[in-house]
Amino acid sequence: MKVKLFANFRDICLDKVVEVPSPDGSSVAQVLEDLIKLYPAMEKEVFDGDRKLMPFVHVFITEKISFTKMD
Repeated sequence: MKVKLFANFRDICLDKVVEVPSPDGSSVAQVLEDLIKLYPAMEKEVFDGDRKLMPFVHVFITEKISFTKMD
């Protein structure tokens, strides 16, 4: 699955787009977990201590906003 990155996420992953090995039908949460497996430094940028999305993290699916909270 292709994941487009912006701002500091590009700096961490050293690219604008990365391929995440998540199976078709994976949840957004699973794709984020798989992304963090590839780029562990992303964890502190994506999730807070309670494993909630940081307030500045926005997830878009096919260019439409999906959610900004994990719950």
